[in-house]
Amino acid sequence: MVPRPGPRGLQAVRPANQRQGRVRAVGDRASHGSLSMHGLRTRRVAIPTSSAPNGVGAMTALIIVARFVARDGNTQEVEALLRGFVEPSRGEDGCLFYDLHREVHDSNAFVILDGWRDRTAFDGHAGSAHVAKTLAQLEPLLAAAPVITELERLS
Repeated sequence: MVPRPGPRGLQAVRPANQRQGRVRAVGDRASHGSLSMHGLRTRRVAIPTSSAPNGVGAMTALIIVARFVARDGNTQEVEALLRGFVEPSRGEDGCLFYDLHREVHDSNAFVILDGWRDRTAFDGHAGSAHVAKTLAQLEPLLAAAPVITELERLS
């Protein structure tokens, strides 16, 4: 829990990655702009969420969840490639946050959670040279194609 100012003084606010909510699919998309040229599946999902700390969530026009599953024996190499992907992405125009996570119950599964100012900023990221390079390096190391999910804030 993180202390944040509230109407009654400091209040504990659960960090965004610990918030609970249900995911509800609202539609599938077979491709999305630059991501389709990399062979990635995308889908739109809407989730109810609480307000994020520091007002970041209120500014976020587009949230992306990218899930990568390493083949057995390739976990460390996949993690290293994904870790190297984080800082260049954070430095891109319109990137509000870009965080790498590992699934608790599947050590071969990694999730990148990133927020973008708008679709144009995300499309710039998806079409960048470092995305193409990293995806090409990851492809033979993954058990399946990455799944990219787009989220839009409802509240």
